[in-house]
Amino acid sequence: AISVTAGAYSIPKETIDLIKYFNGDIYIVYDHDDAGYGGGGKVGTFIKSELPSHRVYTAKWRDDLSKGYDCTDAFIHSPTGENFFEALGNRVEILKQENKKIKGFETMTLDKFSEAKFEPQYPLINNIMDKGSVSLIAGDEGVGKSWAILSAGLSLASGVPLFDYFEIHSMEVSDMNKILYVQFEDKNFNIQSRLNQMLPRYIEKAGNKDWLKNFEICVMTPDKKLFINNWIEIKSTIDRLGLRDCVLVVDNMYTSTDKNIQENEELKVLLSYICELIEQYNLSILLGCHNKKGTEALRDLISDQIQGGKTLVNVATNCLMIHSSSLSPNLRIAKIVKAGRTGKNELYKVPFKLRWNDETSTFIKEEVIMNIESHFATPKKKWEYKLLWEVYNNTEMKMVSTFTRAKFRKYIPDEFDDYSSTDKSKANNLTRFLNKMKDWGFLGYKGKDKWYFIKSAIKELEHMDAGSK
Repeated sequence: AISVTAGAYSIPKETIDLIKYFNGDIYIVYDHDDAGYGGGGKVGTFIKSELPSHRVYTAKWRDDLSKGYDCTDAFIHSPTGENFFEALGNRVEILKQENKKIKGFETMTLDKFSEAKFEPQYPLINNIMDKGSVSLIAGDEGVGKSWAILSAGLSLASGVPLFDYFEIHSMEVSDMNKILYVQFEDKNFNIQSRLNQMLPRYIEKAGNKDWLKNFEICVMTPDKKLFINNWIEIKSTIDRLGLRDCVLVVDNMYTSTDKNIQENEELKVLLSYICELIEQYNLSILLGCHNKKGTEALRDLISDQIQGGKTLVNVATNCLMIHSSSLSPNLRIAKIVKAGRTGKNELYKVPFKLRWNDETSTFIKEEVIMNIESHFATPKKKWEYKLLWEVYNNTEMKMVSTFTRAKFRKYIPDEFDDYSSTDKSKANNLTRFLNKMKDWGFLGYKGKDKWYFIKSAIKELEHMDAGSK
Protein backbone atom coordinates (compact mmCIF):
# COMPACT_ATOMS: atom_id res chain seq x y z
CA ALA A 1 0.00 0.00 0.00
CA ILE A 2 1.17 3.50 -0.83
CA SER A 3 -0.28 6.69 0.61
CA VAL A 4 0.36 10.00 -1.13
CA THR A 5 -0.45 13.43 0.25
CA ALA A 6 -0.98 15.02 -3.14
CA GLY A 7 -4.38 16.40 -4.03
CA ALA A 8 -7.04 14.33 -5.69
CA TYR A 9 -5.96 15.36 -9.20
CA SER A 10 -2.21 14.73 -9.14
CA ILE A 11 0.31 12.04 -8.31
CA PRO A 12 4.07 12.47 -7.73
CA LYS A 13 6.47 11.06 -10.34
CA GLU A 14 8.38 9.14 -7.67
CA THR A 15 5.21 7.21 -6.89
CA ILE A 16 4.94 6.10 -10.53
CA ASP A 17 8.61 5.11 -10.47
CA LEU A 18 7.90 2.94 -7.42
CA ILE A 19 4.67 1.20 -8.45
CA LYS A 20 5.93 0.28 -11.91
CA TYR A 21 7.79 -2.57 -10.20
CA PHE A 22 4.55 -3.96 -8.69
CA ASN A 23 3.54 -7.34 -10.10
CA GLY A 24 -0.05 -7.25 -8.82
CA ASP A 25 -3.10 -5.12 -9.55
CA ILE A 26 -3.22 -1.46 -8.57
CA TYR A 27 -6.16 -0.14 -6.53
CA ILE A 28 -6.88 3.56 -6.06
CA VAL A 29 -8.91 4.34 -2.93
CA TYR A 30 -9.89 7.99 -2.59
CA ASP A 31 -12.57 9.69 -0.50
CA HIS A 32 -16.28 8.88 -0.83
CA ASP A 33 -17.25 12.15 -2.55
CA ASP A 34 -17.32 13.66 -6.03
CA ALA A 35 -13.80 15.03 -5.78
CA GLY A 36 -12.49 11.66 -4.60
CA TYR A 37 -14.11 9.64 -7.37
CA GLY A 38 -13.23 12.21 -10.01
CA GLY A 39 -9.65 12.39 -8.81
CA GLY A 40 -9.37 8.61 -8.50
CA GLY A 41 -10.54 8.19 -12.09
CA LYS A 42 -8.07 10.74 -13.42
CA VAL A 43 -5.19 9.29 -11.43
CA GLY A 44 -6.13 5.79 -12.59
CA THR A 45 -6.20 6.93 -16.21
CA PHE A 46 -2.78 8.57 -15.77
CA ILE A 47 -1.26 5.45 -14.17
CA LYS A 48 -2.74 3.24 -16.90
CA SER A 49 -1.23 5.49 -19.58
CA GLU A 50 2.19 5.31 -17.88
CA LEU A 51 1.96 1.61 -17.01
CA PRO A 52 -0.33 0.01 -19.64
CA SER A 53 0.62 -3.57 -18.69
CA HIS A 54 -0.76 -3.14 -15.16
CA ARG A 55 -4.42 -3.66 -14.24
CA VAL A 56 -5.65 -0.51 -12.52
CA TYR A 57 -8.87 -0.20 -10.51
CA THR A 58 -10.69 2.52 -8.57
CA ALA A 59 -12.43 1.34 -5.39
CA LYS A 60 -16.07 2.23 -4.78
CA TRP A 61 -17.36 2.86 -1.27
CA ARG A 62 -20.85 1.71 -0.30
CA ASP A 63 -23.48 4.35 -1.12
CA ASP A 64 -24.86 4.61 2.42
CA LEU A 65 -21.50 5.66 3.92
CA SER A 66 -21.08 9.33 4.91
CA LYS A 67 -19.74 11.84 2.43
CA GLY A 68 -15.95 12.04 2.59
CA TYR A 69 -15.61 8.57 4.14
CA ASP A 70 -12.05 7.31 3.58
CA CYS A 71 -9.56 4.57 4.50
CA THR A 72 -8.91 5.99 7.95
CA ASP A 73 -12.63 6.00 8.73
CA ALA A 74 -12.91 2.39 7.60
CA PHE A 75 -10.31 1.15 10.10
CA ILE A 76 -11.62 3.38 12.89
CA HIS A 77 -15.04 1.89 12.27
CA SER A 78 -13.65 -1.64 12.43
CA PRO A 79 -10.10 -2.92 13.13
CA THR A 80 -10.49 -5.44 10.29
CA GLY A 81 -11.60 -2.75 7.82
CA GLU A 82 -14.65 -4.53 6.37
CA ASN A 83 -15.84 -1.40 4.55
CA PHE A 84 -12.40 -0.91 3.03
CA PHE A 85 -12.26 -4.44 1.61
CA GLU A 86 -15.85 -4.18 0.42
CA ALA A 87 -14.86 -1.03 -1.51
CA LEU A 88 -12.01 -2.99 -3.11
CA GLY A 89 -14.47 -5.69 -4.11
CA ASN A 90 -16.72 -3.08 -5.76
CA ARG A 91 -13.87 -1.98 -8.00
CA VAL A 92 -14.10 -0.46 -11.47
CA GLU A 93 -11.29 -1.21 -13.92
CA ILE A 94 -9.54 1.64 -15.71
CA LEU A 95 -8.96 0.76 -19.35
CA LYS A 96 -6.22 2.07 -21.58
CA GLN A 97 -7.13 5.21 -23.51
CA GLU A 98 -6.02 5.44 -27.10
CA ASN A 99 -3.62 8.35 -27.61
CA LYS A 100 -4.72 9.73 -30.94
CA LYS A 101 -5.26 13.22 -32.15
CA ILE A 102 -8.88 14.29 -31.98
CA LYS A 103 -9.99 15.25 -35.48
CA GLY A 104 -13.67 15.83 -34.82
CA PHE A 105 -16.52 14.22 -36.76
CA GLU A 106 -16.40 13.48 -40.45
CA THR A 107 -19.03 15.41 -42.38
CA MET A 108 -20.64 15.38 -45.84
CA THR A 109 -22.78 17.85 -47.67
CA LEU A 110 -26.35 16.68 -48.16
CA ASP A 111 -25.98 16.06 -51.88
CA LYS A 112 -22.92 13.81 -51.37
CA PHE A 113 -24.48 12.08 -48.37
CA SER A 114 -27.61 11.18 -50.34
CA GLU A 115 -25.49 9.55 -53.08
CA ALA A 116 -22.88 7.84 -50.87
CA LYS A 117 -22.68 4.03 -50.68
CA PHE A 118 -23.05 2.77 -47.11
CA GLU A 119 -23.12 -0.73 -45.63
CA PRO A 120 -26.72 -1.94 -46.12
CA GLN A 121 -28.77 -2.74 -43.04
CA TYR A 122 -31.40 -5.48 -42.99
CA PRO A 123 -32.76 -8.18 -40.67
CA LEU A 124 -30.82 -11.42 -40.33
CA ILE A 125 -33.80 -12.96 -38.52
CA ASN A 126 -37.07 -11.19 -39.26
CA ASN A 127 -38.30 -9.30 -36.16
CA ILE A 128 -35.56 -10.85 -33.97
CA MET A 129 -32.07 -9.80 -35.15
CA ASP A 130 -30.60 -7.05 -37.34
CA LYS A 131 -27.30 -7.04 -39.20
CA GLY A 132 -24.36 -5.13 -37.69
CA SER A 133 -25.90 -4.70 -34.24
CA VAL A 134 -26.46 -6.26 -30.82
CA SER A 135 -29.59 -8.39 -30.36
CA LEU A 136 -30.74 -10.01 -27.11
CA ILE A 137 -32.59 -13.18 -26.13
CA ALA A 138 -33.43 -12.90 -22.42
CA GLY A 139 -35.11 -15.22 -19.95
CA ASP A 140 -35.10 -16.81 -16.51
CA GLU A 141 -33.06 -19.85 -15.54
CA GLY A 142 -34.56 -23.10 -16.79
CA VAL A 143 -36.86 -21.51 -19.37
CA GLY A 144 -34.96 -22.98 -22.33
CA LYS A 145 -33.12 -19.78 -23.20
CA SER A 146 -29.93 -21.61 -24.22
CA TRP A 147 -31.92 -23.94 -26.48
CA ALA A 148 -33.53 -20.91 -28.14
CA ILE A 149 -30.14 -19.21 -28.59
CA LEU A 150 -28.62 -22.37 -30.08
CA SER A 151 -31.66 -22.67 -32.38
CA ALA A 152 -31.08 -19.10 -33.55
CA GLY A 153 -27.46 -19.93 -34.39
CA LEU A 154 -28.46 -23.05 -36.32
CA SER A 155 -31.17 -21.14 -38.18
CA LEU A 156 -28.73 -18.37 -39.13
CA ALA A 157 -26.24 -20.93 -40.46
CA SER A 158 -28.76 -23.16 -42.28
CA GLY A 159 -31.39 -20.69 -43.45
CA VAL A 160 -34.15 -22.67 -41.70
CA PRO A 161 -36.71 -20.25 -40.18
CA LEU A 162 -36.30 -19.75 -36.43
CA PHE A 163 -39.12 -21.40 -34.46
CA ASP A 164 -40.54 -22.50 -37.86
CA TYR A 165 -41.70 -18.93 -38.42
CA PHE A 166 -39.09 -16.13 -38.46
CA GLU A 167 -37.39 -15.96 -41.87
CA ILE A 168 -33.59 -15.92 -42.16
CA HIS A 169 -31.50 -13.62 -44.37
CA SER A 170 -27.79 -14.08 -45.04
CA MET A 171 -24.92 -11.60 -45.03
CA GLU A 172 -24.23 -10.40 -48.55
CA VAL A 173 -20.75 -11.95 -48.67
CA SER A 174 -22.16 -15.49 -49.06
CA ASP A 175 -25.33 -17.54 -49.37
CA MET A 176 -25.05 -18.67 -45.74
CA ASN A 177 -24.10 -16.91 -42.52
CA LYS A 178 -20.83 -17.73 -40.78
CA ILE A 179 -21.45 -18.35 -37.07
CA LEU A 180 -19.07 -18.27 -34.11
CA TYR A 181 -20.87 -19.82 -31.12
CA VAL A 182 -19.40 -19.22 -27.65
CA GLN A 183 -20.89 -20.50 -24.40
CA PHE A 184 -19.41 -20.49 -20.92
CA GLU A 185 -21.55 -22.69 -18.68
CA ASP A 186 -22.15 -26.15 -20.11
CA LYS A 187 -19.86 -29.11 -20.79
CA ASN A 188 -18.81 -30.02 -24.33
CA PHE A 189 -20.64 -33.35 -24.05
CA ASN A 190 -23.92 -31.64 -23.15
CA ILE A 191 -23.67 -29.18 -26.04
CA GLN A 192 -22.84 -32.08 -28.36
CA SER A 193 -25.90 -33.99 -27.09
CA ARG A 194 -28.14 -30.98 -27.69
CA LEU A 195 -26.85 -30.56 -31.21
CA ASN A 196 -27.31 -34.26 -31.97
CA GLN A 197 -30.96 -33.91 -30.96
CA MET A 198 -31.50 -30.72 -32.98
CA LEU A 199 -29.45 -31.26 -36.14
CA PRO A 200 -31.64 -33.88 -37.90
CA ARG A 201 -34.47 -31.38 -38.19
CA TYR A 202 -32.23 -28.58 -39.46
CA ILE A 203 -30.48 -30.82 -41.98
CA GLU A 204 -33.83 -32.11 -43.25
CA LYS A 205 -35.33 -28.62 -43.52
CA ALA A 206 -32.20 -27.16 -45.16
CA GLY A 207 -31.98 -30.08 -47.57
CA ASN A 208 -28.20 -30.43 -47.18
CA LYS A 209 -25.28 -30.48 -44.73
CA ASP A 210 -23.13 -27.91 -46.52
CA TRP A 211 -23.87 -25.24 -43.94
CA LEU A 212 -22.39 -27.27 -41.03
CA LYS A 213 -18.89 -26.04 -41.86
CA ASN A 214 -20.09 -22.45 -41.36
CA PHE A 215 -20.93 -23.07 -37.70
CA GLU A 216 -17.80 -22.67 -35.55
CA ILE A 217 -18.06 -23.78 -31.89
CA CYS A 218 -15.67 -22.66 -29.15
CA VAL A 219 -14.72 -25.81 -27.23
CA MET A 220 -14.65 -25.60 -23.45
CA THR A 221 -11.23 -26.52 -22.04
CA PRO A 222 -10.07 -26.89 -18.41
CA ASP A 223 -8.47 -23.43 -18.44
CA LYS A 224 -11.74 -21.69 -19.41
CA LYS A 225 -13.19 -19.69 -16.54
CA LEU A 226 -16.40 -17.85 -15.76
CA PHE A 227 -16.67 -14.21 -14.71
CA ILE A 228 -13.37 -13.11 -16.24
CA ASN A 229 -12.88 -10.87 -19.25
CA ASN A 230 -13.61 -13.53 -21.87
CA TRP A 231 -14.17 -10.85 -24.53
CA ILE A 232 -10.41 -10.56 -24.98
CA GLU A 233 -10.40 -14.30 -25.76
CA ILE A 234 -13.31 -13.85 -28.15
CA LYS A 235 -11.42 -11.12 -30.03
CA SER A 236 -8.31 -13.30 -30.24
CA THR A 237 -10.43 -16.17 -31.59
CA ILE A 238 -11.93 -13.93 -34.26
CA ASP A 239 -8.43 -12.81 -35.25
CA ARG A 240 -7.08 -16.36 -35.35
CA LEU A 241 -9.94 -17.59 -37.53
CA GLY A 242 -9.78 -14.51 -39.73
CA LEU A 243 -13.52 -13.93 -39.30
CA ARG A 244 -15.21 -10.90 -40.85
CA ASP A 245 -18.86 -10.22 -41.67
CA CYS A 246 -20.01 -13.01 -39.38
CA VAL A 247 -22.50 -13.61 -36.57
CA LEU A 248 -21.17 -13.94 -33.02
CA VAL A 249 -23.49 -15.85 -30.65
CA VAL A 250 -22.58 -15.54 -26.94
CA ASP A 251 -24.38 -17.55 -24.27
CA ASN A 252 -24.39 -15.75 -22.00
CA MET A 253 -23.41 -12.16 -21.25
CA TYR A 254 -23.45 -12.56 -17.45
CA THR A 255 -20.72 -15.24 -17.33
CA SER A 256 -18.69 -13.77 -20.21
CA THR A 257 -17.27 -10.89 -18.21
CA ASP A 258 -15.76 -9.80 -14.91
CA LYS A 259 -17.91 -6.66 -14.99
CA ASN A 260 -20.92 -6.21 -12.75
CA ILE A 261 -23.53 -5.72 -15.45
CA GLN A 262 -25.98 -4.33 -12.89
CA GLU A 263 -23.59 -1.39 -12.36
CA ASN A 264 -24.15 1.09 -15.19
CA GLU A 265 -20.59 2.41 -15.32
CA GLU A 266 -19.07 -1.07 -15.49
CA LEU A 267 -21.65 -2.20 -18.05
CA LYS A 268 -20.90 0.83 -20.23
CA VAL A 269 -17.23 -0.18 -20.40
CA LEU A 270 -18.19 -3.68 -21.56
CA LEU A 271 -20.76 -2.46 -24.09
CA SER A 272 -18.28 0.06 -25.48
CA TYR A 273 -15.83 -2.78 -26.13
CA ILE A 274 -18.55 -4.95 -27.72
CA CYS A 275 -19.54 -2.10 -30.05
CA GLU A 276 -15.88 -1.64 -31.02
CA LEU A 277 -15.74 -5.32 -32.02
CA ILE A 278 -18.85 -4.87 -34.17
CA GLU A 279 -17.27 -1.96 -36.05
CA GLN A 280 -13.81 -3.53 -36.32
CA TYR A 281 -14.96 -6.90 -37.67
CA ASN A 282 -18.39 -6.02 -39.10
CA LEU A 283 -20.04 -8.39 -36.65
CA SER A 284 -23.66 -9.04 -35.81
CA ILE A 285 -23.93 -10.17 -32.18
CA LEU A 286 -26.61 -12.25 -30.46
CA LEU A 287 -26.34 -12.18 -26.67
CA GLY A 288 -28.07 -14.43 -24.16
CA CYS A 289 -29.16 -12.49 -21.07
CA HIS A 290 -30.81 -13.22 -17.72
CA ASN A 291 -33.89 -11.61 -16.25
CA LYS A 292 -33.88 -9.97 -12.86
CA LYS A 293 -35.79 -11.62 -10.03
CA GLY A 294 -39.41 -10.62 -9.59
CA THR A 295 -40.76 -11.16 -13.12
CA GLU A 296 -43.60 -13.32 -11.76
CA ALA A 297 -45.03 -10.52 -9.64
CA LEU A 298 -45.55 -8.21 -12.63
CA ARG A 299 -47.25 -10.92 -14.75
CA ASP A 300 -45.86 -9.42 -17.93
CA LEU A 301 -42.57 -9.19 -19.85
CA ILE A 302 -40.92 -5.77 -20.16
CA SER A 303 -37.36 -4.75 -21.01
CA ASP A 304 -36.69 -3.28 -17.54
CA GLN A 305 -36.70 -6.85 -16.17
CA ILE A 306 -33.50 -7.74 -18.07
CA GLN A 307 -30.24 -7.67 -16.12
CA GLY A 308 -28.44 -4.58 -17.35
CA GLY A 309 -31.70 -2.66 -17.66
CA LYS A 310 -32.04 0.34 -19.95
CA THR A 311 -28.29 0.74 -20.37
CA LEU A 312 -28.10 -2.67 -22.08
CA VAL A 313 -31.42 -2.52 -23.92
CA ASN A 314 -30.69 0.96 -25.32
CA VAL A 315 -27.56 -0.38 -27.03
CA ALA A 316 -29.39 -3.41 -28.49
CA THR A 317 -31.54 -3.05 -31.61
CA ASN A 318 -33.69 -6.12 -30.93
CA CYS A 319 -34.76 -7.94 -27.80
CA LEU A 320 -36.81 -11.13 -27.40
CA MET A 321 -37.90 -12.20 -23.90
CA ILE A 322 -38.98 -15.75 -23.02
CA HIS A 323 -40.75 -16.99 -19.90
CA SER A 324 -42.35 -20.24 -18.79
CA SER A 325 -46.14 -20.61 -18.83
CA SER A 326 -48.09 -22.01 -15.91
CA LEU A 327 -50.55 -23.59 -18.36
CA SER A 328 -48.21 -26.28 -19.68
CA PRO A 329 -44.64 -27.50 -19.05
CA ASN A 330 -44.01 -27.46 -22.83
CA LEU A 331 -45.32 -23.93 -23.35
CA ARG A 332 -43.37 -20.65 -23.19
CA ILE A 333 -44.47 -17.03 -23.37
CA ALA A 334 -42.40 -14.96 -25.81
CA LYS A 335 -42.48 -11.22 -26.39
CA ILE A 336 -40.45 -8.87 -28.58
CA VAL A 337 -39.78 -5.87 -26.33
CA LYS A 338 -37.45 -4.04 -28.71
CA ALA A 339 -38.24 -4.22 -32.38
CA GLY A 340 -35.20 -3.28 -34.48
CA ARG A 341 -34.62 -0.55 -37.04
CA THR A 342 -34.94 -2.32 -40.38
CA GLY A 343 -38.68 -2.46 -40.95
CA LYS A 344 -42.12 -2.64 -39.39
CA ASN A 345 -42.48 -5.32 -36.71
CA GLU A 346 -46.07 -6.50 -36.38
CA LEU A 347 -45.20 -8.58 -33.30
CA TYR A 348 -43.69 -5.71 -31.31
CA LYS A 349 -44.97 -5.97 -27.72
CA VAL A 350 -47.45 -8.68 -28.77
CA PRO A 351 -46.93 -11.82 -26.64
CA PHE A 352 -47.03 -15.13 -28.47
CA LYS A 353 -46.63 -18.82 -27.68
CA LEU A 354 -43.56 -20.97 -28.18
CA ARG A 355 -44.29 -24.70 -28.00
CA TRP A 356 -41.48 -27.12 -27.10
CA ASN A 357 -41.22 -30.14 -29.38
CA ASP A 358 -39.64 -33.14 -27.61
CA GLU A 359 -38.93 -34.96 -30.88
CA THR A 360 -36.83 -32.17 -32.43
CA SER A 361 -35.71 -30.40 -29.21
CA THR A 362 -36.79 -27.08 -30.66
CA PHE A 363 -39.47 -24.46 -30.07
CA ILE A 364 -42.30 -23.82 -32.56
CA LYS A 365 -44.06 -20.46 -32.73
CA GLU A 366 -47.82 -20.60 -32.20
CA GLU A 367 -50.58 -17.99 -31.98
CA VAL A 368 -50.51 -14.70 -30.08
CA ILE A 369 -51.54 -14.63 -26.42
CA MET A 370 -54.69 -12.65 -25.69
CA ASN A 371 -54.14 -12.39 -21.94
CA ILE A 372 -50.57 -12.84 -20.75
CA GLU A 373 -51.59 -12.73 -17.07
CA SER A 374 -53.29 -16.13 -17.31
CA HIS A 375 -49.90 -17.72 -18.10
CA PHE A 376 -48.49 -16.49 -14.79
CA ALA A 377 -51.39 -17.87 -12.69
CA THR A 378 -51.26 -21.04 -10.61
CA PRO A 379 -53.61 -23.02 -12.84
CA LYS A 380 -54.88 -25.84 -10.60
CA LYS A 381 -56.08 -23.29 -8.06
CA LYS A 382 -58.28 -21.55 -10.63
CA TRP A 383 -61.88 -22.79 -10.63
CA GLU A 384 -62.50 -21.01 -13.95
CA TYR A 385 -60.22 -23.46 -15.78
CA LYS A 386 -62.01 -26.44 -14.27
CA LEU A 387 -65.46 -25.13 -15.23
CA LEU A 388 -64.41 -24.36 -18.80
CA TRP A 389 -62.75 -27.74 -19.29
CA GLU A 390 -65.69 -29.68 -17.87
CA VAL A 391 -68.05 -27.98 -20.35
CA TYR A 392 -65.73 -28.47 -23.32
CA ASN A 393 -64.77 -32.06 -22.53
CA ASN A 394 -67.74 -33.83 -24.13
CA THR A 395 -68.33 -35.00 -27.69
CA GLU A 396 -71.02 -32.49 -28.63
CA MET A 397 -69.18 -29.36 -27.44
CA LYS A 398 -65.93 -30.49 -29.03
CA MET A 399 -67.66 -30.79 -32.41
CA VAL A 400 -69.58 -27.49 -32.52
CA SER A 401 -68.18 -24.50 -34.42
CA THR A 402 -70.13 -22.06 -32.22
CA PHE A 403 -72.37 -22.28 -29.17
CA THR A 404 -74.89 -20.13 -27.33
CA ARG A 405 -75.05 -19.38 -23.63
CA ALA A 406 -77.97 -21.80 -23.34
CA LYS A 407 -75.96 -24.66 -24.86
CA PHE A 408 -72.95 -23.86 -22.64
CA ARG A 409 -75.21 -23.75 -19.57
CA LYS A 410 -76.48 -27.25 -20.38
CA TYR A 411 -73.06 -28.81 -19.63
CA ILE A 412 -72.06 -26.83 -16.53
CA PRO A 413 -71.40 -29.26 -13.60
CA ASP A 414 -73.65 -29.11 -10.55
CA GLU A 415 -70.86 -27.74 -8.38
CA PHE A 416 -70.99 -24.52 -10.44
CA ASP A 417 -74.78 -24.07 -10.24
CA ASP A 418 -74.38 -20.32 -9.71
CA TYR A 419 -73.35 -20.19 -13.38
CA SER A 420 -75.99 -22.55 -14.75
CA SER A 421 -78.83 -20.84 -12.92
CA THR A 422 -81.39 -18.81 -14.90
CA ASP A 423 -82.62 -16.96 -11.82
CA LYS A 424 -82.68 -13.20 -12.33
CA SER A 425 -80.22 -12.64 -9.49
CA LYS A 426 -77.66 -15.00 -11.11
CA ALA A 427 -78.45 -14.69 -14.83
CA ASN A 428 -75.50 -12.42 -15.55
CA ASN A 429 -72.96 -14.73 -13.89
CA LEU A 430 -72.53 -16.85 -17.00
CA THR A 431 -72.14 -13.83 -19.32
CA ARG A 432 -69.44 -12.41 -17.05
CA PHE A 433 -67.70 -15.80 -17.00
CA LEU A 434 -67.75 -16.15 -20.80
CA ASN A 435 -66.39 -12.62 -21.23
CA LYS A 436 -63.62 -13.39 -18.78
CA MET A 437 -62.67 -16.53 -20.72
CA LYS A 438 -62.67 -14.43 -23.91
CA ASP A 439 -60.31 -11.92 -22.27
CA TRP A 440 -58.08 -14.79 -21.16
CA GLY A 441 -57.83 -16.07 -24.71
CA PHE A 442 -59.83 -19.32 -24.39
CA LEU A 443 -63.00 -18.19 -26.16
CA GLY A 444 -63.90 -16.03 -29.14
CA TYR A 445 -67.11 -14.12 -29.80
CA LYS A 446 -68.82 -13.49 -33.17
CA GLY A 447 -71.72 -11.46 -31.81
CA LYS A 448 -75.43 -12.28 -31.36
CA ASP A 449 -74.67 -14.87 -28.65
CA LYS A 450 -72.32 -16.88 -30.91
CA TRP A 451 -69.30 -18.04 -28.94
CA TYR A 452 -66.54 -20.45 -29.97
CA PHE A 453 -63.65 -22.32 -28.38
CA ILE A 454 -60.08 -21.39 -29.30
CA LYS A 455 -58.92 -24.99 -29.57
CA SER A 456 -55.16 -24.38 -29.25
CA ALA A 457 -55.74 -22.49 -26.00
CA ILE A 458 -58.22 -25.06 -24.66
CA LYS A 459 -55.56 -27.71 -25.31
CA GLU A 460 -53.51 -26.15 -22.48
CA LEU A 461 -56.28 -27.04 -20.01
CA GLU A 462 -55.91 -30.68 -21.01
CA HIS A 463 -52.13 -30.53 -20.59
CA MET A 464 -52.47 -29.26 -17.03
CA ASP A 465 -55.30 -31.67 -16.17
CA ALA A 466 -57.66 -28.80 -15.35
CA GLY A 467 -60.62 -31.10 -14.78
CA SER A 468 -59.01 -32.98 -11.88
CA LYS A 469 -60.25 -32.57 -8.37
